[in-house]
Amino acid sequence: MILAAALLVLYQPVRARATTSLWTDELHTILEYSSKGPIAVVTDYREANNHIFFNLLNAVTPNRASVQPLRARLWSFLALAALLASALGYFIRRGDLLSGALVVWVLSASSELVDLDLQARGYGLLAFLAFGAAATAVTFLEKGRTGALVTLGIVSALGAFTVPTFGFFAAALWLCVLIAGRERRVLLAGAITGAAILAVHLPVLSQMADQARHYDERWGRQYGHLGAPLDALQIYLLHPSVLLGRWPGTSGFVLFALLIAGLSAVVWWKRPSLLAGPLVIGGSVVVFFAICLALTTPLLRSTAFVAVAVAFACALLLSATSALVPERIRAAAALALAFVLLRQSVHLVRAFRFVPEESWMELASVLGETFPSDVPFTVNAAGVFLDPYLPDGAHREPAIDLRAWARGEQIYVDTPPDAPSEPRIDGREYAPYAVAYRLPQRREGYQAVWFCPPLESSLAGTLPDFVASLSDRELATGSPEIASRPGEPPRLEITLRPGRYRSLVIVTGGVGEVTAEEVRGETAVPLGPIRRSGDVTLVALGDREVSRIRIVPVRGNAATLPSVRELWAYPTR
Repeated sequence: MILAAALLVLYQPVRARATTSLWTDELHTILEYSSKGPIAVVTDYREANNHIFFNLLNAVTPNRASVQPLRARLWSFLALAALLASALGYFIRRGDLLSGALVVWVLSASSELVDLDLQARGYGLLAFLAFGAAATAVTFLEKGRTGALVTLGIVSALGAFTVPTFGFFAAALWLCVLIAGRERRVLLAGAITGAAILAVHLPVLSQMADQARHYDERWGRQYGHLGAPLDALQIYLLHPSVLLGRWPGTSGFVLFALLIAGLSAVVWWKRPSLLAGPLVIGGSVVVFFAICLALTTPLLRSTAFVAVAVAFACALLLSATSALVPERIRAAAALALAFVLLRQSVHLVRAFRFVPEESWMELASVLGETFPSDVPFTVNAAGVFLDPYLPDGAHREPAIDLRAWARGEQIYVDTPPDAPSEPRIDGREYAPYAVAYRLPQRREGYQAVWFCPPLESSLAGTLPDFVASLSDRELATGSPEIASRPGEPPRLEITLRPGRYRSLVIVTGGVGEVTAEEVRGETAVPLGPIRRSGDVTLVALGDREVSRIRIVPVRGNAATLPSVRELWAYPTR
């Protein structure tokens, strides 16, 4: 039941990441590194966001230049799946399905961690490697196998080869294993691992040194205060989604610490040998955070993988505690916990809302489905990230011609400027009749498409007996409030001139949304897809021949149709 709850809560973020746009960092990673092939990946570190091993995997996978979400994030999806499967399998092999299911649920419900790990960057890979390192370290301490040291060395090198910050965690883990095991072969294996990490970075070592010298100038010092480790744990592990929506902030951390202390005391009293694994992992996390605080420059997100190690250590501690509890009590507690987590999962599913970091793919789709191919557009900033998503034939101009734009002959795309202090575009400053279609995103709130009605609306006429004239202004159409006929739902029926059409644009006033239907004799067929943003409704017509269109309220029982301020169709050209 707990595993079903984990899959339930994981489905929506996975689906969202598989279908929504990449953002700047992901696109930069593909355009500048993986798309150029493996040699470029392992020899170019001019930017610290080259997650080398992740980009190398992407570079040797077919269609490496793709920016389609599912393909670009493929290795992140696989890494997350491998993490959850490995965690579950580890505890099943120990005969403790409950602890395995619980750690899978916690990692699945940690919304910020999942959101980060599914990006087309190396964070998901780091999470999987963090679990691999912690699990092999415990395996070595319990069984003393040299093979576990070899695996730990490989995992450590791959993690550091992905993001150098992982190397600090690996060093801390090797130190704790050495202290706990007190064996010369651990020291030798650790030294070989360090040499391997240095060797794989030799082609970019000088560039990495240059990045390190100026890192804080660009990225700041997120570990510049003692509360940074707590911030990292609260964001990526002790999130309200995991804590059942209760105990936010410091209270959640205090409760978590008290619980861990209580369980540790019980195990120490009954069977202290079971604490070796949790203590080694916990000690390595403490040393890792101390290194981050000493450096001050690591980014919180680059240390998010440590949440996996903490969750694994807690699962080990829970497993050790449950082994001391009678079978009946353990079964009853498992059943109660399953119902609680299932209920929380249902709540998380209902409350789930996903907004992409940036909406480049959706923006390109709006441009392609709405405007004729010969209408150029200008992007005020970072247009290079829009280009990979544009349809064939799209024409981007380097500068805006405001006169052409005011006549509806050019499109102005407003994206967040590089400097947050720079103002956003407001097209109404240049033309009071300009309209904006906004696409929500996390970064700076939105992207917007600013455009003006064309000189020619393409309308041949309207239903004349209850619709006012749509010719109040030279540049576009307009009408006052439209009332319904007695006994019939409100509607506005228009006739387009003969030809094929790319889209219909409806600008309303007042409260309420409208939709559009194609009238074919006595029947009405829904049109679409339909996009809405504020008072703007975009109806994609798909370059088809459309003659009669009926505009109706979204809710058929509405008393009136919202006032239609502007109405025009874009012909296919």
